[in-house]
Amino acid sequence: MGWRTGDGPLTCTMQEAGTHLNVTFGGVGFWSCGSLSASQGWYNTTSSGVLVCRYYIGAGSVTVRDDGALMLLGNAACVALAAEQTNRTATLTSPTPDPKASAAAAAAQAKADQAAAALQAQAQADQQAQAAGSTAASDLASFNSAVAGLPTQGGFSSTVVQAQKDLARADADLAKTRAAAGSFDCSVDAGTVSVDAGTLQVDQGSIQVDQGSLDTAISSLGFDQQSLDTAMQDLAAAEALSRTAPSGAPTQTDVQAAEQQAAAAIAAARQRSSAAQATVDGYAAAANADVDAANKDCGS
Repeated sequence: MGWRTGDGPLTCTMQEAGTHLNVTFGGVGFWSCGSLSASQGWYNTTSSGVLVCRYYIGAGSVTVRDDGALMLLGNAACVALAAEQTNRTATLTSPTPDPKASAAAAAAQAKADQAAAALQAQAQADQQAQAAGSTAASDLASFNSAVAGLPTQGGFSSTVVQAQKDLARADADLAKTRAAAGSFDCSVDAGTVSVDAGTLQVDQGSIQVDQGSLDTAISSLGFDQQSLDTAMQDLAAAEALSRTAPSGAPTQTDVQAAEQQAAAAIAAARQRSSAAQATVDGYAAAANADVDAANKDCGS
């Protein structure tokens, strides 16, 4: 707003429409009611609100009042008033802020600072909750992927198939041995059956390697589960401080379902491992029986 001398009554109070800004002119000086009465949006009223500042000019004065938490308009008016006074050539006295108004303004500013700090802290809590939700969702996806990969760990099926082929070859070589009984070729064929039986022992070793691979995968899955559980604990703590639930975050029900599925997958994988071991052990025993039979047929 502009501050200037003008025609009008020596003492009056004006208020800006739609605000709490209240200005009182009194006495004789550079200021008069005419400086605002001609301004759009100002009207005559009575003094009201919290005293923000008062400037003494010669035999007159200008008093600014406002209301609200920060009294922004009142403070802005006082700043503008002081700036325009500085530019005038008249000798003016220093502005005399009202102590109560200054204390009220300081209290209001402190309250506003506290509110701003609270809002900032809340925003940080919301961000942390969203980050925790994203981490938990990522850990759950990794856990589910590891569970889905358990059936491919170990390669038991291929090892069992190979052992079956090796036993079939031992059976075929035993038949050759029996066909050559009593001849020189008999002992050679019997030696071939022994080689076949040795191949089955290699298959047994492969099953043990397969089991080791499965055990490693299950152990890794256990670490994934620990990471997921920790992420869910962090998420719960962050959600307690957040105003809203983070989007895309898993629930405890989601995690419980995934861990139940993992337990079932681990049990099925171990059962598959045991069955493969028993099958290959059976093939190896049959191959060893073929070796005994071949040696018997050849008189060894």
